[in-house]
Amino acid sequence: MGTANVIPGISGGTIALITGVFERLINALKSFDVQAIKLLFGGQFKKFAQHVDFFFLVSLFFGVGVAIVSFARFFEFILDKYPIYIWAYFFGLVLASAFFIGKTVKQRNIGIVSLFITGAAIAVFISLTTPGTQNDSFFYLLICGIVVMCSMLLPGLSGSFMLILMGNFQLLMEAVNQWRFEILIPFWQVLSWA
Repeated sequence: MGTANVIPGISGGTIALITGVFERLINALKSFDVQAIKLLFGGQFKKFAQHVDFFFLVSLFFGVGVAIVSFARFFEFILDKYPIYIWAYFFGLVLASAFFIGKTVKQRNIGIVSLFITGAAIAVFISLTTPGTQNDSFFYLLICGIVVMCSMLLPGLSGSFMLILMGNFQLLMEAVNQWRFEILIPFWQVLSWA
């Protein structure tokens, strides 16, 4: 999922769906409720960990973090030296994930076809949108974090691609590689709130 979140056009949510952990991830995130707070502040840490599927989330987010840090440097290098090859690779990954998602749709009726056409039209519109310019202001980085958090969980919506459209993909890749906390803290703050 972390590698997918670094790759523009590939959704971490799609990878979670393909690997079969999407539903468990959503259920674990939904379990952060009033009961979880009572268990945590009541000192019932074992019950809290079971309630929120804590060890699953920790291992998943640790893997995501390691992948983001390690692949950010690799993709920065490869995008600089071999951009055509890496964009062709990204395009192939997008096609493969679209094919896999398409196979999961078992019914075909007018409602599903109309939703497919609507989704495709939105995707084309987003793809043809002129990318924004790079912006390192605190509030804009917060907005980028919100958009990426939402897109990390939605299969088919790439957080990295949204960052390209918002103009901050390169900025965040450089910030991860150079440990620029003035960029990373506002961006990741939103991810920690979620």
